[in-house]
Amino acid sequence: MKNRARKHLLKLQDVIDAVSRFARNDHETSLVVADLINRGFVRVHTQDPTRRIIVR
Repeated sequence: MKNRARKHLLKLQDVIDAVSRFARNDHETSLVVADLINRGFVRVHTQDPTRRIIVR
């Protein structure tokens, strides 16, 4: 039997909160969250296709 990772749907705020617990400051938090999104570890899904999330 294969072990399959369960998909956990989190809000973007949950990811930001988790990262900020270990980051040294807000700038580092934003860089890590942006990197997670860019690498595909975190995917952002919205109900409105015209909405964009920009992390600087």
